[in-house]
Amino acid sequence: MRRPKRKRMRLENYDYSKSGMYYLTICSKDNLCIFSRISGIHSPQTELSEYGLLIEKTLDWLDKNNEHFSIDCYIIMPNHLHVILVIENSEDGSQSPAGALVPKFVSSLKRHTNKMSKTVLWQRGYYDHIIRNHEDYLSRRQYIESNPAKWAEDKYYCRP
Repeated sequence: MRRPKRKRMRLENYDYSKSGMYYLTICSKDNLCIFSRISGIHSPQTELSEYGLLIEKTLDWLDKNNEHFSIDCYIIMPNHLHVILVIENSEDGSQSPAGALVPKFVSSLKRHTNKMSKTVLWQRGYYDHIIRNHEDYLSRRQYIESNPAKWAEDKYYCRP
């Protein structure tokens, strides 16, 4: 039996050893709406659940306690999380390649939150996008900031 051809996960001809910014989307297991709920009509905002608060606390801890990356911004939606991760390589090249730090970040987030919640919160895998320029960054940042207002149109939308 032939295995299906898998989509290539990494960008061809991209130097993953250099500093960069990554836009990540990580979804809840079975796309369950367990992280937050969207409230408000004129100015929609997220109200975090117990799991959402755990995710927020973990993100803040990872941001403050890692010298290899920082979190530019994030939004915890009902069944997914968007993050812009900034990776700065040291001048002497002593740091791990950026391509290794993205999976490490995601793994740390998932492992810690699953352990603390005593359940599996996350689906397998995640989506990542290399932010290539300032325009791309502004577009991704604006998407994160406006995500609660566009929840009903979101591809991950689920009724409360």
